[in-house]
Amino acid sequence: MDEETLNQRILHLRQVEKLSQRQIANVLGIGRKRVRRIIKGTNSAKPIPKKSVIDDYIHLIVHWYKQYPNLKALQVYERLKSYGYQGSYPSVVLFSREYRKPKENVYHPLVFLPGEEAQVDWFFFNHELLGQVAGFVYILAYSRYAWGIFYPKTSFEFFLAGHLECFKHIGGLAHCHRYDNLKSVCLKRTPVIEYNPQFLDFSRFYGFSIYLCNPYKGNEKGRVERLIRDIRGFLYAETFIDLNDLNRKFHLWLEKRNNTEHRSTGKTPKDLFVQERLIRLPQETYPPRRIIPAVASKTALV
Repeated sequence: MDEETLNQRILHLRQVEKLSQRQIANVLGIGRKRVRRIIKGTNSAKPIPKKSVIDDYIHLIVHWYKQYPNLKALQVYERLKSYGYQGSYPSVVLFSREYRKPKENVYHPLVFLPGEEAQVDWFFFNHELLGQVAGFVYILAYSRYAWGIFYPKTSFEFFLAGHLECFKHIGGLAHCHRYDNLKSVCLKRTPVIEYNPQFLDFSRFYGFSIYLCNPYKGNEKGRVERLIRDIRGFLYAETFIDLNDLNRKFHLWLEKRNNTEHRSTGKTPKDLFVQERLIRLPQETYPPRRIIPAVASKTALV
């Protein structure tokens, strides 16, 4: 008996006749080790899988999950029953598990050159004495050196004043500023981005470019988002008597933070700040004001 015939004979006796390895060895007059080696080393030695009841409906399930990725297994089961499915609910649960797994978002860490970018944002703080106040924050992406100030509201003139306060403290500004969809920066995004013309004039005066984050993508300005989270922890642990007291304590906290070793860099923001290659400030200062167009009527009323 040649080797191929022997292999097929052994597999037949094992899979069809259901004989043990010892019985196969006795029938064929060969050693059990040889029988075991042939059974283990042959792919066809594996039992032929039986067809599942759900196999005829796989194309439907795949199609449904392409249309509605958040379908639950019970919803799929109910749909299948209307197509004549006679199988069990656990079978549907088992098969649809890979389609029901939440798709993880993959984020790549953002790396910046010295002076390349600053991230800017507003946030609100509600206080029992002060009411709602707006915090303006500015953080250099490379060194993570941060500064900011609180104002009564977020109108355009305060937005410019916040920039000027941070420019003055830092002694310069980054080459690119990253914002979310603030009306002070972007009037609308569709069908094309329309920038606030007064803010374009401000950015031209100081020579920095503007980068707008995609809507609902807070991870694109993660440095300022993390800063705001830390600031909130400080705010709710302190007491303030007025806006000046709030800003005084806020600046003390920022100075302490800028002198604290950062968990990612292993250095303090102040140590890395000396490496920042910032745009120098011009001799003159841009006036923090808002221009409101007006029309005079025939009766000289505006």
